[in-house]
Amino acid sequence: MSFYWLKRYIKRVWDYAIFAVKDEDYDWTYAVQILGWKLGRVRKAIVNGPKRGTHQTKKTARRIKVCENLCRRIANENHSLPEWDKLTESNKSFTGVFGEKVTALTLINREEERTERDLDYLFNCMRRHLQEWWD
Repeated sequence: MSFYWLKRYIKRVWDYAIFAVKDEDYDWTYAVQILGWKLGRVRKAIVNGPKRGTHQTKKTARRIKVCENLCRRIANENHSLPEWDKLTESNKSFTGVFGEKVTALTLINREEERTERDLDYLFNCMRRHLQEWWD
């Protein structure tokens, strides 16, 4: 085994060690984080691979990047809703953009709906393109 391969192997072990440390995190979002991380590695390998620069490679990289971003957004606990900042202990609700009353329960429902849509989009995209990404 050459020094180059040994160096690559050690780097890979270090990359995977980061996830091994958190391996007892049994939250489902942890699985989504790992999936996003792996998609990022595949995207970089495709972009830097022997067919780099071709139209198909760029298209594949864009699709993987979308899935990567969806994984990141799904794993984000509050799903990036800026409305959470408007709720305080004294102010338990506020008026929304369309004049509706917004409470914590409303925001939780919005987060769940957004997460469901993102999960559907993520796995539908992966179902359609997964075999071409890893072949």
